[in-house]
Amino acid sequence: MLAPGEHAEDALSGCTAVAMRRAAAFGRAPVIHDLTLAFTLWGFLEGAPADLVTTREPLFRAASHHYQVQRTIADCVPATTLRLTPPRWPSGWATGESCSTCRPAADPHPDAPSEERSRDHRGDLD
Repeated sequence: MLAPGEHAEDALSGCTAVAMRRAAAFGRAPVIHDLTLAFTLWGFLEGAPADLVTTREPLFRAASHHYQVQRTIADCVPATTLRLTPPRWPSGWATGESCSTCRPAADPHPDAPSEERSRDHRGDLD
């Protein structure tokens, strides 16, 4: 579920990066479980708690346009979490404890011009 101001393209891009990292950890191509874990952890499949949305919103902003942002999102998930099997998956980072290390640095979009970082990109694409 997307919160107001979030975009499906950004959620897909960021979670796909997590799924690709998980697949690589197992030395194989990505499968549905990789995507399910990523979307579950970031609270996109179920209602996410407010603290998780507060953390993910600036982190995922414009992820579909910036590879480095996708890598940052993927690197936020600990390797031990990536290696969990489906029955042991957490139901999201409900308390925000696990994702607290994932808060974006001063600027999660360092390569974009400053005016580009502050607006929604969807309106400019043709």
